[in-house]
Amino acid sequence: MSRHFITVLGTSLYTDCIYEVEGTGFGYRTPFVQMAVLKYIMPVYAQGDRITVLLTEKSEEKNWYTREYTETERKQLAARKMEPAPGEQKTGLKDMMEKEYPDIQIENVRIKEGRNKAEIDEIFESIYGVIDPEETIYFDFTHGLRNLPMQALTVIHYAKALKKIQVGGMYYGAFELGEKKEDGWLHVNLLDMSACNTILDWTSAAESFIKGGSSNQIKELYKETVKPRKEQQNTTKMMNHLCDLTNCLNTGRGKKGATDTNEKKSIQIAYNKFDDFYNKMREDERPISEAPLIRLLDHIREDV
Repeated sequence: MSRHFITVLGTSLYTDCIYEVEGTGFGYRTPFVQMAVLKYIMPVYAQGDRITVLLTEKSEEKNWYTREYTETERKQLAARKMEPAPGEQKTGLKDMMEKEYPDIQIENVRIKEGRNKAEIDEIFESIYGVIDPEETIYFDFTHGLRNLPMQALTVIHYAKALKKIQVGGMYYGAFELGEKKEDGWLHVNLLDMSACNTILDWTSAAESFIKGGSSNQIKELYKETVKPRKEQQNTTKMMNHLCDLTNCLNTGRGKKGATDTNEKKSIQIAYNKFDDFYNKMREDERPISEAPLIRLLDHIREDV
């Protein structure tokens, strides 16, 4: 699967800081968060990888192209003790990307500002239109208006269903929470917000179970997102027995002979085994990241 990095370019006067990913040792100094995300997700790039930059007319003028600093900008930088040298130009994101990634397709796409419903609809279409089928999407929504993260999330969830894409990561540079350290630089956490997308996946799985009685989507999502380990065998067995139970219910396998022990052929046996491992699973210590799964299983347990 090819990788596709999609980002939104803002209009502010960005200055150097060090973007870090907690627990990885990664750190990269740059004025543009986009470059930090790229360095993190694509330390080595491959054929088919590509970059799309979404920008408004104003952000294109301010930050896409290399240009002269305005007098106002020079005064702002001087106040931050970062005044550029005489004649020094403000390097645009376009030149930075082309220098670091000369062999990757880089496309800039003009989008609306989102001032009304019509413009919001156009933004949805613009984002959806740049996504190709069956690629892995990395989205940076650090900049742009605050409605954009919600729009990006809905577009990506929509494209997962229609274009069979995968989500590699969704990133936000928490600049406003940055901390100045002994080296004199502002250090900013680069946060992966993919959990928001995962919660939407759990929502779809829950809806599939509630409306259709199928637990297959729950089981598949569990394998993809939780990545079962040996110490989670109670949960894994419970998921298997939940599938046995719903399959029995959907096919009406209600009979149970005196010597029957096969949970795939009896609602009662499947339920007993599901209930047994559900209780064992609830006794285990669970990480907070599994909260959507646990709440869904609690709901199922109450209803069956």
